[in-house]
Amino acid sequence: MKTKIKVLLPNILTLTKLGCIPFILIFSALKINVVALLFLLVAIITNILDHVLASKWNTETNIGTKLDYVSNEVFLVIISAFLTTRFKAFGLLLIIECLIVIVDLIAYYKLDLTKDIKVNIIKKALFYINFLLGFFYLINNGFHNILTGFIFATSNIGFLAFINYIISYYDTFKNKELEESIINDKDKRKKKRIKIYDAEAEDEDKHSDTKVLNEIQDIFKNQDE
Repeated sequence: MKTKIKVLLPNILTLTKLGCIPFILIFSALKINVVALLFLLVAIITNILDHVLASKWNTETNIGTKLDYVSNEVFLVIISAFLTTRFKAFGLLLIIECLIVIVDLIAYYKLDLTKDIKVNIIKKALFYINFLLGFFYLINNGFHNILTGFIFATSNIGFLAFINYIISYYDTFKNKELEESIINDKDKRKKKRIKIYDAEAEDEDKHSDTKVLNEIQDIFKNQDE
């Protein structure tokens, strides 16, 4: 039972984070920004707990990893898009995150792979800080200069993450191509050896059949004599 809870809880936390998104958007649209900020805090806390518990309990599953990745990207893109409508500088973060999502989708399609490199972890942490500052800005129009500075800092980190993703996935793709080439060569050599063995065995069978036939003919010949 405990093991089941340890496996399910991180996924529940991930789904909770996704569930917070509509409430953040609805309360922000109604200009109840304090409540929207509370839901944003819940989303950020559940995301942190998800990673901490999954790592501590060593219960990261393939489905859980993909679910967490998708929920992160959906969360970052949607909240960035929403805040862009209120503060145009967030458009930089939205563009960078969309580029990373495109690269990740291509890599997943080609390699069935998702990665979370260190620079991206830093980028995500800065995104969350920007989101918090963004909602504080919506509440009282404060933190304008700090928010702008953080957005540009996060944009630079995000661009580095984007470049790192491209390099990392390219290296992985090349290594996979090399591994597949080696495996194909081994398969070809193996098939060639099997063909040679089959041909030798067939020749040996033919020789054996001929030998037996000759012996039978000799026996009948001796009987006739």
